Amino acid sequence: MIKLKLPPLVIRPLQVLTAIVCLVILGELSLYLIGYEGNPAAWDVRLQIADHKVGVPDDLLFWRPPIDPSFPDDKIKVLCVGDQVGLGPQSGGWPEVLQQRLLDLPLERQAAIFNGCVDGYSSTQGLRYVERHLGLEPDVIVSCFGVNDYQTAKLGLPDDQFQHPSSSTMSFRSRALRSRGYRFYREVLYDLRRIFKIGQRENVLRVSIDRFEGNMDRLVQHGEVDGIDVLLMTSPAPNLDQQWLAEHRRYNERLRKVGRDTGAPVIDLEQTFESNLKLFIESERHPERLSPEGAQVMALAVRDALLNSGVVRLSIDGFKPSGIEGAENAER
Repeated sequence: MIKLKLPPLVIRPLQVLTAIVCLVILGELSLYLIGYEGNPAAWDVRLQIADHKVGVPDDLLFWRPPIDPSFPDDKIKVLCVGDQVGLGPQSGGWPEVLQQRLLDLPLERQAAIFNGCVDGYSSTQGLRYVERHLGLEPDVIVSCFGVNDYQTAKLGLPDDQFQHPSSSTMSFRSRALRSRGYRFYREVLYDLRRIFKIGQRENVLRVSIDRFEGNMDRLVQHGEVDGIDVLLMTSPAPNLDQQWLAEHRRYNERLRKVGRDTGAPVIDLEQTFESNLKLFIESERHPERLSPEGAQVMALAVRDALLNSGVVRLSIDGFKPSGIEGAENAER
């Protein structure tokens, strides 16, 4: 029997490689046995929100919905854009409720609603999302942003300066995240950066209040240039004496300023929502998420604003739709 004798220069690397493979397998098995799943916030700063993926990786938008907007040609096209406020419980967010409320009315021409609200989106992402889909020629854009804009930028870069990893990098990460060992490695790096503030700059927001105003102003300008009716909405939040409520109100006030400066309608339900906790889902992590009742309030207010503006018209004279007094909350 012939024994193959390998030179030391080959044996040593093979021994090291074998030891590494064994350690990786042992580590993976150990993490599996203890039930380790990892902290999703550590896996990708802009793609992961809370405990779930919120969309498909996108070089410009960071992440986007898995479905692009589409509309039938024979209906009024209404594109609703916003953040997690527009994503309700299983019964649907306020855009889905709006669709049903409009279907209940005798209209000259029915409207088609597309819910383009995305969990974690800022006004910068929302503006880019709208600009990407202007070719669909929507008749109306309804916008509601704010709650994510004043969040701290985790990498010290505001959204307009953030560079998303390449598609190949994201593809590698997606496959590597199947490994608990890789998740653990990412979480260790994440915790070290937070503890020692590596690469972080204090007081850097995802979208500054001036940039927020600029984003909303640009959205209205798109409407003026392309003949699109733009409805702006203040972002709802419960009054729980939380520290960020004052900042939330500042962004809403800046949105009102955009409405005054441009003449764009502003649906202002800030006080309505602050005074009624039943309009929100009880959640310490996501106090801004709407309950089914909250989604109804938002939808009816938008419905009334659409009727008020003449974008949608009733086919029966004198018909008075039931619901909340949303029209009084739409200011010009």
